[in-house]
Amino acid sequence: MSRKKNTSVGLLEISGDLLKRILWLLTGIYIFLVMVIMPFYNTDGYARIGTNKYEFFDKVTHGMAWFFLPVLILYGVWLLVATIKEKKPIAIKLSITDKFAIWYGIAVLLSYLFSPYKETTLYGDAWKGAIGWYMGALSQLTFVASYLIVSRFWKGTTLLKLLFPVVFVVCGLGYLNRFGVYPIEMEAANYMFISTIGNMNWYCGYLVTVFFGIIGFWMVSKLQNVQMGLFVGLLLVCFGSLVTQGSASGIFVLVVMLVVLYLLAMKNSEYMERFWLMCSLLALACVITLGVRTCYPEAITFQDGLIDLLTNTLLPIPLLVLCVVVYVLLCKFNKKKAYPTAVFTRIGYVGAGLCVLLFVAYIFLLTLNTLKPGSIGPLSELGAFIFDGGWASNRGATLRAGVFTFLNQDILGKLFGVGPDCMAMYIYTEGSEELLAILKKQFNSLTLTNAHCEWLSVLATTGIAGAVGYIGMIVSAIVRFLKQRDKNAMIFACGLGLLAFTVNNVFSFQQAMNTTTMFLVLGIGEALYKQEN
Repeated sequence: MSRKKNTSVGLLEISGDLLKRILWLLTGIYIFLVMVIMPFYNTDGYARIGTNKYEFFDKVTHGMAWFFLPVLILYGVWLLVATIKEKKPIAIKLSITDKFAIWYGIAVLLSYLFSPYKETTLYGDAWKGAIGWYMGALSQLTFVASYLIVSRFWKGTTLLKLLFPVVFVVCGLGYLNRFGVYPIEMEAANYMFISTIGNMNWYCGYLVTVFFGIIGFWMVSKLQNVQMGLFVGLLLVCFGSLVTQGSASGIFVLVVMLVVLYLLAMKNSEYMERFWLMCSLLALACVITLGVRTCYPEAITFQDGLIDLLTNTLLPIPLLVLCVVVYVLLCKFNKKKAYPTAVFTRIGYVGAGLCVLLFVAYIFLLTLNTLKPGSIGPLSELGAFIFDGGWASNRGATLRAGVFTFLNQDILGKLFGVGPDCMAMYIYTEGSEELLAILKKQFNSLTLTNAHCEWLSVLATTGIAGAVGYIGMIVSAIVRFLKQRDKNAMIFACGLGLLAFTVNNVFSFQQAMNTTTMFLVLGIGEALYKQEN
């Protein structure tokens, strides 16, 4: 009797282990296809690249579901049998991030059910989303499902290291493209499109998410000389692409993340040494780009004030000298074990305080000059100090459209929004004449599909319920992951990637490449967090 019982328990354990291994394998294949293959997937150059990326994601996700769901059902049956045999209730442990993710999924589903745009319109529908973007209920529910699956069934980090060469190639192509060099022939290539990702705004959202994740991993990892050399090369290429890619939100992310990274590193001598090495590489990338632009002044395909400041003036040269000097001093301090923690900590707090004061001062001046034009002297004429439709590359118009969409809803609409990715449907059918005139002035015949501010777009399309779930999911993960800095470098990396994505999307939006990547980073970080803790 005892032998039969032991045999039964043994078979149960073996079958459960086999099912978990299959689920792990399928999850790994999915991560590989989305994070390694999807960045390069394309069939028509830049002509339909956004749609192509979405179609690839859609086919991969729903194709994998046919393999995954039967195994998942079998695993559920196994859990039930194991529970009955052991006479113990199934313990379902949900983190705060899990709870917010489930909340968001339910809010998206309810938003779809209550949406007046379930039928296809000229601009799209609530299920698939706006035409060309396809961030509707189907995509959002798939994102949540992918997070829940990856966070439960993914183990290990070996596969994730494939992301390093992927990012190196993608950013290398982006940097070359900015100087008119196209190793891969791309139909309809122009200054608005870059690398194998697409529009420079899409590229920027993808770049900052993966790049700052890589920086986080590099900053807190113990590396051998060869590994350090490879990372130095990767960081140089990525910084070169970041400062030339063209989306101003990327420079905004860079500034914010430098402040965050300093504050996270200031009490640890080794992390601070890496921080100043990173700053030296950033300045060096700018100096190299300055040299290229000096030798080939007509080569660059896109330029603006920020790009020119960083790569077409002498500014990066003294910055490079400063960063190298501080780095060398830190190396000497650390060898003598005499790192002045108090000094660097005080600098960090003072610097962060100044950044906050500058931000508050800017908001005050912007508000004052908008209400009373000409009241701040010479600054009054600068577009950055006038909040109109053209403010911040037309963000004034897009933000106004997002606020309009939310405020003009009834109670049910405010709670669940107009429907996932349905902002265009609402604006162009229910928008005021004044708003439509502003949009026509800023965008001509182009259709505005979102507020170009992710959280505002989520609020307008899925309402308060969706915004609480989405924001809670992201913020809780960032806080939890960053706290793992000294325990697990990969979890910390996921936290920084999520933070960079979020900061970028203050002025940007969801699309097929960056949002799929973000949810996988979220799921991977959560999976590793559960294993670590």
